[in-house]
Amino acid sequence: MLHLCWTAAAAHALGVVCNSSLVPFMDTVGTAIPGSSPVTLTGADATPEHCRSLCCADAACGVFTFVTGQAAAGAANCWLKAEGGQLGPSAPCARGGPYGCTSSVVRPDAPPSPGCISELDCQLSGLCVNGTCDCDPGWKGAHCGQLDLLPNNSSGHFAYRPPAPAGAAAPYWNSWGASQPLRDAAGTYHLFATSILNGCGLNVYTFNEQLVHATSASLLGPYSFRNVALNTTIINPHVLRVPQQLVADAGAGAGAGAGGDAKFVLFYSGEPLPSHFHKNCTTGDRNSDTGSGSSGSNSSGTPAGVAEPPGPPGKYLNIGCVLSIATASALDAPFQVQAANFTPAGAEGLFCRTNPTAYIFPNGTTLLFFRSAGSRGESEQIWLARAPHYLGPYALVTPGAPVFPNHNEDPFVFRNERGRFLLMLHQSNWGPGQNGAKAYSHDGLDWHFSAESMSDVWSSEVALADGSSVAFARREEPKIYVDEKGHMRAMFNAVADSRGGGYATYVMSQAIAGPKGSD
Repeated sequence: MLHLCWTAAAAHALGVVCNSSLVPFMDTVGTAIPGSSPVTLTGADATPEHCRSLCCADAACGVFTFVTGQAAAGAANCWLKAEGGQLGPSAPCARGGPYGCTSSVVRPDAPPSPGCISELDCQLSGLCVNGTCDCDPGWKGAHCGQLDLLPNNSSGHFAYRPPAPAGAAAPYWNSWGASQPLRDAAGTYHLFATSILNGCGLNVYTFNEQLVHATSASLLGPYSFRNVALNTTIINPHVLRVPQQLVADAGAGAGAGAGGDAKFVLFYSGEPLPSHFHKNCTTGDRNSDTGSGSSGSNSSGTPAGVAEPPGPPGKYLNIGCVLSIATASALDAPFQVQAANFTPAGAEGLFCRTNPTAYIFPNGTTLLFFRSAGSRGESEQIWLARAPHYLGPYALVTPGAPVFPNHNEDPFVFRNERGRFLLMLHQSNWGPGQNGAKAYSHDGLDWHFSAESMSDVWSSEVALADGSSVAFARREEPKIYVDEKGHMRAMFNAVADSRGGGYATYVMSQAIAGPKGSD
C-alpha cells in the first residue's frame, strides 16, 4: 500500500539494468509498440519483473503494464508502450477491477535530479513534460514538493484567537488548530476552530478544548466567534460537507441511521466530557504556560520529547487518544455526536488513535486516516480505515501495516484539480525548520512518497510582506482550503508563538499561490 518513488529495483535481465518501481493497480497511458505488444508470458516468466526486463530490452519501450486475468489461465500479458508514456489509472486496473495490473516507467539509467519521467516523480502535484515537472498551482520545486506559500502581512497571520470574556487578565484565550474553512453560497467563510477554556494552555487542553464556529468575509480572516459548535473535548477537527447524493437519499428516507438530516460531518479526537472536569487556569499564570505540559522539559530542563497530555482520571484519562464523529444539519447548528470513542476493526491494538481526517466519496464510501503513537507520543504512524458510510463501520484497509513507515502526525487528506489524492502531514518533531510532509496517491488507497516529500514541504518560519519573518515555536495540524475548482488557496495551522517571552497558541492562516492571473 506504500511505494517509495525511485527505489532502485535493479533487474539484471537480458543484459539490461532497469531503475523503476513496480506500481500495482495502475495502467499506462501511451502507444503500444506495433508488432511487440502484448507479449503473452507463461510459467515462471509470468511475472512483472520479467515484463519489465522485456521493456528494458526494447529500445522503443518506455512504459509497460503487466496484466493478469486477461490471457489464458496461468498466463499474463505484458503490454509494452512507447517512450513518453506515463502511468495513469483505469477502471480495469483499479483495485477490485477485472484485471490485476502492475505498471512502471522504464529507463536504462536512474533519472536525472532534478528531473522526472512520470507524474509520480512530480509527487502527483504536477505533470512531467519533457523531463521537467510542470507544477500545479500552489506547488513549486524540481519535483513539485514545496508549497508555494505567499508572505503574510505583518499582522495577517491571526486567523482565529478565541476572545477572552470581559474582565479576564488576557484579551485572548488559546486555541490549538481548526478545520479548513467552508464557504457558503453568499461567499462567507466558516471556520470550525478549537478554543481552550478558562485561560488554559496545551498542558491541559484535553480537559478544556471545545469547538467553536467563527466566520469571516475573507478566506484568511480574521474570523469572529459566532457560536459554540460542540462542547468538550474536541481535538484536531476536520469538518466536511456530506455529499449531495447522500443528503438527497436521507431526505427520501434512505438515510443511514442517526444523523439522517446531516449536511456536515465532523471527525475529531475526544469524546463528550462533563464540564465539572474543566480546569480553571485564570487564578494562576497558566495562560502563558510552556504549552507542553509533561512533554516540554523535565525537572532538569532537558527536553523530554513528544508526549500526550493526560485527560481527567478514570474513563477519560486517554480522552485525547480516541476517535469520534458528529453531524450537523446546518453551519450554524450545533453538532450532535453520532459515534463516540469508536475503534476501526483491526485497530484494537493501536494506542492513541487520534488526528482523524477523512474523504467521503459521492456514494458514501469513506476513507479515514488517523494517527497512532506510543504512551509518550513516540513512534507516530498513520493508518487507513474504510467504511461504506461516513458513520461507519470502519475497518483497517491493511491490518498491521501503516500507510508508510515514516513517523508523522496530523494528516489532512484532499483531492487536487486533477483528482489526485494528497495527504498533508506534520513531521514528528517540534521547533523551527522544515515541519511539513506529504504523501500522494491516485486512488486514496495506494500511497507514494519520497525522501523529499517527507522532509521539505513547509517550514515553521513564515515570511512577512515587509521582508521579515516569524519563526514559530510550533507549527502543526496543516489544513488546506481547496476552492471549487480544486485549487489550493490557503493553509491553516495550529501555531505556538513564543515572541515576547510568552507562549500564545492560535490558528494561523497563510495564502497559497493560485493559478496565474488569479487574485
